[in-house]
Amino acid sequence: MLFRHVSVDSVAHVDAPVRLTSADIARRLEPAVGRLGIRADVLLEGVAGIRERRVWGASTRVADAATMAARKALAASTAPLDRIGVLINTSVCREFLEPSTASVVHGALGLPDACENFDVGNACLAFLTGMDIAGRMIEHGDIEYGLIVDGETSHEITERTIERLNSPDATAEQFRRELASLTLGSGAAAMVLGHSGLVPDGHPYRGGVSLAATEFSPLCRGTLDRMVTDSATLLDEGLNLAARTYRMAGDVLGWAGPDLDEFAVHQVSRVYTDGLVDRLGIDPSRVLALYPDHGNIGPASVPVALSKLAEMGRLRKGNRVALMGIGSGLNCSMAEIVW
Repeated sequence: MLFRHVSVDSVAHVDAPVRLTSADIARRLEPAVGRLGIRADVLLEGVAGIRERRVWGASTRVADAATMAARKALAASTAPLDRIGVLINTSVCREFLEPSTASVVHGALGLPDACENFDVGNACLAFLTGMDIAGRMIEHGDIEYGLIVDGETSHEITERTIERLNSPDATAEQFRRELASLTLGSGAAAMVLGHSGLVPDGHPYRGGVSLAATEFSPLCRGTLDRMVTDSATLLDEGLNLAARTYRMAGDVLGWAGPDLDEFAVHQVSRVYTDGLVDRLGIDPSRVLALYPDHGNIGPASVPVALSKLAEMGRLRKGNRVALMGIGSGLNCSMAEIVW
């Protein structure tokens, strides 16, 4: 959908404080490496290009991480707290099935009781989905401001995966199918969207497009402590879907590569990011690489990249910024913000 009256008022991120290197993980996988003859260090750092990822302290919950990012976004926003009409949590991670993580963040922030709050699940695309939902509510005049949050915690799945792969009955095929779990990282992000008339210095959110190829939903299946992936097929079919979505974005948003100044991209690994850049014909210098130091931080990837671009001073007034990602399902979304 295209928007005429929606702007980004603020975007913020929080990096998890503890660094976990791929070398550390490889050392812990030595029992499996010795038995199966698979070099985890080569796969994680050499092939995937991930030197390290971030993790929270053991006591940090998903809602805690999302709340930290929300506080930063609200501090940078002009939105009065009592006029935020919706809070949407987009985290893949969660500690419990109910209540919603959004309700915990809502209470921690002290948002008004009239502020609707709920979780949205769409794998690694959920933040873009949350932006679309809040944008539609603002465009239709239902609310004045919306807050989208995301918190991801990778500690549990990393620990359980290492434990499983080191077990005596783990196979080489299992190692390959679960390796993607060890690319995951932790982080948090938040964004305040508002009616353009209320945030004259905001950044217009033009809207976006999405396409699905759900016949490939079996390619990646994840639970709270395990993710099983057919990485090669997922990459191929994901890039096919991304190419179709990019063409659609060209038609709807008027995209042409040279017209886009920066790309905030959901990143899984070097192979994925390089493949996307090559397939879409993107100038690689316009894609901020997060994966070497953060790994795959799921739905937080796109807003974290956008926030870091702003923090680094790479965004100038009038820059056209493409937001894009591919999520398990398969689904692909692409959107644009004019900075």
